Amino acid sequence: MDYINPDLIAVTAYNVCQQMQVDASAAPEWTEVALLIGTAAVESEFSIGAKGQRLGPFGVDINAVSALYESFKPYSILDHRRWTKDNNKQKTSWNIFSRAWLEVKNLPYIEISRHDMRHLIVHNVRFAASMCRWIYLNILVSKCENLPAIAEAWELLYKDIDDRTSEDFMRAWADNECATLMQVVGYN
Repeated sequence: MDYINPDLIAVTAYNVCQQMQVDASAAPEWTEVALLIGTAAVESEFSIGAKGQRLGPFGVDINAVSALYESFKPYSILDHRRWTKDNNKQKTSWNIFSRAWLEVKNLPYIEISRHDMRHLIVHNVRFAASMCRWIYLNILVSKCENLPAIAEAWELLYKDIDDRTSEDFMRAWADNECATLMQVVGYN
């Protein structure tokens, strides 16, 4: 998918956040959706190419994505030396991620080359959104309560890229009319 627009990002962000929660039929918290929408606004201005070394509409790092994706890989049940309770965690994590990405439950793990992963980050909005959400889930200690907290969460993840701050997030939020996008997906 090479055509990306703000509405597509907003709807995808909503759907991914919805699928990554315990009750996939409930509406996700607005802060979770806003975090993804705001990330796409500041990282790529809703295009397929992020600024700098990051990739795709959410500006994710290929190294971080590769490492996280590899962490989903389960060990074989026949390899008893590596079979631990962590394997159940990996299986659960994979099930949550694959449900958000592909909307399929209980899908066997899929091997993806680094080249294909790079392609997915840039050209598959749902994969990129799912991976971005998963990255945030791994770094955030608590849930964001408001827009300034969301901007600080973004800064926590992206602060090592350049000199951007949470103020850049807030500016991108306003300049890209993200509040209107939140209304598109049902938040007032």
